Amino acid sequence: METVPVSFNEGIKKILLLDYTGAISDFTRTIEAEPDNVAAYNNRGFAKNKLNDTTGEMEDYTKAIDIDPLDETALYNRGVAKVKLRDF
Repeated sequence: METVPVSFNEGIKKILLLDYTGAISDFTRTIEAEPDNVAAYNNRGFAKNKLNDTTGEMEDYTKAIDIDPLDETALYNRGVAKVKLRDF
């Protein structure tokens, strides 16, 4: 069975290779294993942003904020996504 750090690290590698679809899959596996992994939600949101899935990225950043209301990355990125959706 794949360990969480492996899927998370693979997701990071795929982002660096611009393979956003693959990164989303890897971060989803990380989230399935560790549902409170804020970094996985933030990175999956980033990958969704790169694929112009603004609604999906908003959902991921909101979940990250639900887990950690003080996570600055998620707060900032959700704010940017809200502007793109004209949700303010």
